[in-house]
Amino acid sequence: MAPSLPCFIAQTAYAADDDAGRAIIVLSAPFSTDGMATEITRNYGSMIQVPEATAKVGNTDVPVSTSVSYLGAAGWVNYDLPASRQMVIGDVPAPDRNRVAMYKVLYSAGEGAQRADLTYTIWTGLEMFLTTSDELTAFVGDTLVLPECRPVYRFRDVGGTTQYIDISATRKISFYPAGSSVAETVTTSENAITFDKAGVYELTFASPQTIASDGITYVSGSVERVARISVYAKRSNPIGDADGMYRCAYTIGGQSATGLAMAQASCASTVDIEKRNGSYFLYFTLTAAQYMEDLFMEQSGCAVAALVLTENYVGVNLHATTVFVLDGYQLKDELFMRVKIIPMSTVVSFSVKVDLENAYFTGASNVSAQPALPFIQADEPVGGAVQSVGARITIPPAAVSFDGVYALSYSVSYAGTGAKREGISVADGQFTAQKAGAYTVKYFALIVEDGTPYVATLEQSLTIKAADNWKTLAIIVVGLAVAGAAAAAVIILRKRGKK
Repeated sequence: MAPSLPCFIAQTAYAADDDAGRAIIVLSAPFSTDGMATEITRNYGSMIQVPEATAKVGNTDVPVSTSVSYLGAAGWVNYDLPASRQMVIGDVPAPDRNRVAMYKVLYSAGEGAQRADLTYTIWTGLEMFLTTSDELTAFVGDTLVLPECRPVYRFRDVGGTTQYIDISATRKISFYPAGSSVAETVTTSENAITFDKAGVYELTFASPQTIASDGITYVSGSVERVARISVYAKRSNPIGDADGMYRCAYTIGGQSATGLAMAQASCASTVDIEKRNGSYFLYFTLTAAQYMEDLFMEQSGCAVAALVLTENYVGVNLHATTVFVLDGYQLKDELFMRVKIIPMSTVVSFSVKVDLENAYFTGASNVSAQPALPFIQADEPVGGAVQSVGARITIPPAAVSFDGVYALSYSVSYAGTGAKREGISVADGQFTAQKAGAYTVKYFALIVEDGTPYVATLEQSLTIKAADNWKTLAIIVVGLAVAGAAAAAVIILRKRGKK
């Protein structure tokens, strides 16, 4: 198993595929305080408290076994976990003391087809860092600098000082043409490739079979790290192109370090965007959703309508896809998100910026006959449909008629003469009209029918006029006249006072 970069959210439970009748394993406490993933990194001398676990098959309790092993110089060695279930990284018998490359903690429950395993990998000495993400996207005609792997092995010497052994990794490149599962070997010594056809390039990096220094063997057995480059025929931007399904990467920002780390570790690396009849459905997947709830998105202060679309276990984690419905101009802007981390009872925040310029078309929408949609009603904004610059506009609430589950939201946008539509910031259901022009309040009622999202919309138009300058001028003139008369009166009074 290849090492992964550390992530920073606690993991507390694992459920195997319940639909398949397998055991469900639940840990009594977080395995680590800095990682939701099942692969973490620890320094020598640090302590790991291996939590207890329980398991069920259906409603029946079943026993759970815990086994620990480590990779030493001679291969894998069983580790005797003490009754306290505490283990100190590197604290193993000679000759492997403080030279352990990695540990594996294995929880097992159930028998036969009901068996479920949960494995935690703890990387200690050997780390294989990639210079880029391990999932990249490119297009035919692009030239891309290939990812590099920079492995390093660290250990503590007899004096307790951490030492490093720089090692090199071998590289193998395989190419899978689009639609094919048969790999072609790519032979090149170059560090960059110009892609001439669509498909997937798979780069496999492997550490040496033996890591040794000064006659001492530290690790026997190679470890691999894989990076993939998905190459597509052409770029397609869902904003300007035809209706259908698109996919693209996105960048993550963090309003907090915890939020940023959680998003990087626990969200899918791409989003799907469906353009249909003028609306945009954004499909966002959490890859460790069993530890999260209340995923929320907003743009310009407006909540974005959202419903959970699918939930499926993939390996050890629950993948949950939430669908959001937006306008095209909202997709172009930064989207702000937050989610509650259940084990930590903490809400973390992060932002998402979708890379629309590097999206690619994945196919037509899979939509059958449209079901009955919600009916939305709303009054015009308080103060009327025509108001002046500087007015404080209150968004009226909407009423929805629908026999089923729906999510309701609204957005406010502005389009001046010759200007592109832009979002207007809303706070507590109000905004101040700063510019003259046409404003639109748009309501969305999102539903999901047979696994497909649909949306009903209602638009309210609002015209903001420039200030009435002649009235303003008249007020200024009158004000000056009054001020002048007052000044003259003061002068007269003063003159009278001198008599």
